[in-house]
Amino acid sequence: MKKESPTQKVSVRLSKADQGEVKFIQERLSRPGFSLNMSVAIKSAIHAFANVLRSQKKDRRGGNE
Repeated sequence: MKKESPTQKVSVRLSKADQGEVKFIQERLSRPGFSLNMSVAIKSAIHAFANVLRSQKKDRRGGNE
């Protein structure tokens, strides 16, 4: 089995609503002299969402023990 590269490119089509959300993320995360492109904004959102899911999983485990 071939090991896939972690930087594999994926084409994604975004609706107008999705594009608006990405623009919102770009505006919120950009700083003077540092603007984010669309791919960085999407990566940031994916990582943030993954962290939220991980914290929920830990909360469920912590409540049962």
